[in-house]
Amino acid sequence: MFGSLLPDCCPKQKCADVMERQEDDKLVLYRGHQLIVLGSYAAEIWHLCDGKHTVNDMVELVINNYAVPREKAYEEISDFLNQLAGKGLVKL
Repeated sequence: MFGSLLPDCCPKQKCADVMERQEDDKLVLYRGHQLIVLGSYAAEIWHLCDGKHTVNDMVELVINNYAVPREKAYEEISDFLNQLAGKGLVKL
């Protein structure tokens, strides 16, 4: 995959053809025949993929909102962003 991301990397949503729909506490992303369901944690990260927020900004949000240790937050966010990049949904 892509590997570890630098804390000052600013991920950007790559695809304009991604449709979003909120269903209860889940955010559903549609792209062609691809369907991705995100929980609230992942949805917050997805919305921060705007080319302005850094990975470090995302880590701080997770630390503050979910009381996750910094190392774990960074690892989870890095893995998630790499998965999105692998599906062509974000540009790193």
